[in-house]
Amino acid sequence: MRRMRHAGTTLIELLISLSIIVLISGAVFAVYLESMGFWRRVSSEEQAMPAAYQVSTRLAQELKNGFNVSVTPDGKSLTFQQPQTDGNGYDLLPLTPARAVTYYLSDATGAANTPGTVLWRSQTDLTTNAVTRMKLASNVSGLQFTTVAASYGRVFAVYTTAVTFTGQEGIVKNTSQFTTTAAIRCPMVAP
Repeated sequence: MRRMRHAGTTLIELLISLSIIVLISGAVFAVYLESMGFWRRVSSEEQAMPAAYQVSTRLAQELKNGFNVSVTPDGKSLTFQQPQTDGNGYDLLPLTPARAVTYYLSDATGAANTPGTVLWRSQTDLTTNAVTRMKLASNVSGLQFTTVAASYGRVFAVYTTAVTFTGQEGIVKNTSQFTTTAAIRCPMVAP
């Protein structure tokens, strides 16, 4: 009499197939975790991008018409003066200061020399001494103003600004650094 062999899987075959399934599942889960981390980083950068663009654009535009620019030694504050303008917005010559503008990092109150994560713009009218403050951005974890070059032919000075914004997606915080550079005109200095 012949013995009948039952078609089925052995324990060894079952363990090998289970091991392969576990390895594939682990690889898929690792790819999933990495893609979620990437999505969080991109989402937080997307959250910070409009504020960064607005601040960078405004600062570059204002610096182009600024003069008497000064940066504090720690690089945390930038002050410059803007000239008087006529009714059409053109600078009046000779350049006469009309407003002093300061960009700085502070807390929610906007008080100077107070650590915080809010970027402020303070404007002082030099004829009336009226001060107005404007909150430009929140979640700023770093701010650095630097002079790239003192001057080029005594006509232009180049300043760079590095602003680090913190975006948050869920409980994960990610930082994004944005840098802007502005070339400004300086009054001619007699040699």
